[in-house]
Amino acid sequence: MLTRVFATIFLSLTFIVSLQAQDRGRRASASEHGLTGAVREVVFRCSNITDINRRLDYSYTYVYARDGKVKKSPKFDLPDCILYAGEPRWEVIKRNDKGHVEEAAFYIDDELYRREKYEYEYDSVGNWIRQVTYTISFEAISRGAEEEWKATHVCRRTIEYYR
Repeated sequence: MLTRVFATIFLSLTFIVSLQAQDRGRRASASEHGLTGAVREVVFRCSNITDINRRLDYSYTYVYARDGKVKKSPKFDLPDCILYAGEPRWEVIKRNDKGHVEEAAFYIDDELYRREKYEYEYDSVGNWIRQVTYTISFEAISRGAEEEWKATHVCRRTIEYYR
């Protein structure tokens, strides 16, 4: 249980730090964010779905100019202190035909601690609007219990396009 809580916090912080790093100096464009079409605004709404009592919900918005450049991006407040829990690393195992990650492995100090699979729903333009994350722990992998994949997170994107 503690491993799941730690992993959720770790992933959230990693995601936030990567978004902040992206916005330093030069802001990423809509295409660099993996979006196609004349995107005006993207609203992300994500939450964990494994433990309703310890729900971790977050939402953020990007606004793009007609040329695809970011006009407005979210500002994330990072905690004052981050506990060291080893050197994190992740690797892509498989991508789908649109280039999105379908499966990834997560390591701490080069030791596998979990794998994730992702399922996507797409809009008519080809941008994903719903992503479900399924997780399997190292313990289940080592037991050969591949059936223990569990849906852990769902993210929805509301995308508004320029006409």
